[in-house]
Amino acid sequence: ASGLMLSVAQVAQADTMLGQPYYFNVQGALLVPDKDRNVNAGYGGVFAVGKRFKPNMDVELAFETTTHERENAALKHTFRYALGANVLFMPNPEGKMPVHFLLGAGGTSTDAVDQDQLGYYAQAGVGLRMPLPQYGLTVRADAKLLYDLEHDTASSNSTLDYGFALGVQMPWGKPAAAPAAAVKDSDSDGVADGADE
Repeated sequence: ASGLMLSVAQVAQADTMLGQPYYFNVQGALLVPDKDRNVNAGYGGVFAVGKRFKPNMDVELAFETTTHERENAALKHTFRYALGANVLFMPNPEGKMPVHFLLGAGGTSTDAVDQDQLGYYAQAGVGLRMPLPQYGLTVRADAKLLYDLEHDTASSNSTLDYGFALGVQMPWGKPAAAPAAAVKDSDSDGVADGADE
């Protein structure tokens, strides 16, 4: 019987490793633009909905917006919007502060006074998450390198920007129920080993 209880505990622990099926991520964002752009650093936010597909992999849909001051004050502000998908890989998801590596891509829309521009981006980064079990939240920080294919705020057709984000991740939904442990019946008499006499 003790062996059966241990087996159930191990299955439950494995299920807990998968965590919540979905999560919301809300972060403040800082975007440091390429020197080729004619805008200053921008501030905004990141909003994402993600799902854990494997113990060490999350996939998320993310929306990011930042507001930049133009170097030419007469042109006022530039607004950048980005919508894309990210894949996060965690080498040690059960660590106290799990590090993750991020790869993502999507589309951008830059709204400026003088012109608007649609473009594309790809990004790679690293981050960490610090769980706060007592509050049901996780503090998350990311640092990213963004390759932007648009030229409304730059003289070239592509730029390399640096992105930083800090915020909280909140679980959504209940973890899937742990599957029932297989009952061992060595002598095939229809009675579990732990109950046999």
